[in-house]
Amino acid sequence: MKTKINLLLALFIFTQYLFAQNAVEQSMVIESVKEGKHIYAIDGTHLLEEQEAEVAKFLRENPDYFEKAKLNKTSAWNFNVGDTRTWFAVDFTTNINYNAPSTCRAVGTHCYVFVEDSQWGNRVTQSQVDGGF
Repeated sequence: MKTKINLLLALFIFTQYLFAQNAVEQSMVIESVKEGKHIYAIDGTHLLEEQEAEVAKFLRENPDYFEKAKLNKTSAWNFNVGDTRTWFAVDFTTNINYNAPSTCRAVGTHCYVFVEDSQWGNRVTQSQVDGGF
């Protein structure tokens, strides 16, 4: 059961990561086009198909999961810029689970933007994060 919950959490986190990554990539594409470079998108949805099937199976077998999760909720998240947290993540190239230490880099109206610490400064910058809002 705990593995399934972790899987759901990982899928949720990855989905949020994709939204944040999309905003960063859009700003990178705009800058690259201005510089005359060509950008070619690579579809990665096939990497999520197996995990999506597992989540769907789990939810079919546990139709009351979200109702039970509401009962277990003790408090709302209340992150601030600079807060750190280690998230459960999946490396889809090797299908290996790992922990991703990260730092909150922005707080939106309905979201928090966490960036994995190893990616900060070399793949993601504060201007890219701020450009997503």
